[in-house]
Amino acid sequence: MQGEERKIERGEYCVCVCLQEEEREEAVAVRREEEQSLKQQRRRTVVQEYREVAVVAIQKSWDAQHADLFSSHSTHDLTTSQQTHKSCLASASLPHLLPTFLVDLAPPTLHLYGSGALDALDTPPRDEQPLTSLHFHCVEFSDIVPWLNKIPRAFPDLNSLCLECTNLTTLDQLNHLSFLPSPLHTLTITRHGNPLTHHPLFTHYALYRLSHLQLSVFNDRLVTEDDIAAANRVFGSLGKLASTYLQPERLASLVLHHRPRYGRGSKTVTQNGRRRSEEPVGMVGLHGFTDSTSDRAHVMRQELACSLTSSLHSTTLEAHRKLSVLRDSWSAITTQLVRTSLSELSQLDTSMADIFNQL
Repeated sequence: MQGEERKIERGEYCVCVCLQEEEREEAVAVRREEEQSLKQQRRRTVVQEYREVAVVAIQKSWDAQHADLFSSHSTHDLTTSQQTHKSCLASASLPHLLPTFLVDLAPPTLHLYGSGALDALDTPPRDEQPLTSLHFHCVEFSDIVPWLNKIPRAFPDLNSLCLECTNLTTLDQLNHLSFLPSPLHTLTITRHGNPLTHHPLFTHYALYRLSHLQLSVFNDRLVTEDDIAAANRVFGSLGKLASTYLQPERLASLVLHHRPRYGRGSKTVTQNGRRRSEEPVGMVGLHGFTDSTSDRAHVMRQELACSLTSSLHSTTLEAHRKLSVLRDSWSAITTQLVRTSLSELSQLDTSMADIFNQL
């Protein structure tokens, strides 16, 4: 009996030892998981802090290079968040070695800060979730232009584009956005860092020139049929004008390129013995804005510029001549006005007496 009791005690002891070892292993595994979780959290915190410092540094560098943009436009055009961000830039103390660009992937959005980040468009990051939104920050638009034709291939699911601090200054720069994939749901060009947005015809030209993108939202506003109609009223004649000055070969290639979207039954009209498709004219004219092979259009633009310069010169000379005449005769005019006023004052009593007699 004692032997059996000893065996039972030994068995219970072994079971207890095994249980303690399992509990110890479980505790070690839990502790290891907690340590890994803390490491990942610290890593995410460091990455987030680095991102914030990099964004502030890039924004500060861009603002320093384009200080005239802030001086030429009043600060009330900036939103509250942008003003807060700008004040943070002024008070930030940054180390000497700072990144000049940043690629920030936050699916489904890709943020590109600085010109160096444009190389990411060659090999866009691959993720399980498709990238549908692309944001450019603190990048000269002239640096973005060579990459625009690569965007449709690199981002086939793109439906939103944002340009912030890209130094857009002229309307013709919007022509380059025609390379974007269609349809594009949202296009945002911020007022901060883009002087073109202060142009009175900016919205009309953007909606007209980029009508083939089928924009639904432009600068946080829904695009309505009234907006499109207003844009066509302002710039509708430019499409036909552009197609007029295209070379015949270029015109034929553009018509053939756009004919499939109108179908085989497109209506044609005869003009000066030449058949032309009526529907694609507007689209052909739009693409004619960016046509670089039309020497005739280039000559016409030069002639128009010379004509406008000559007219401005003549107007300036005429205004200067009138100003000189006015300056020479101003003293005589002033003297005559003073004499007339004094004469009327001297005859004031007589005038009042005549009025009373009439009453």
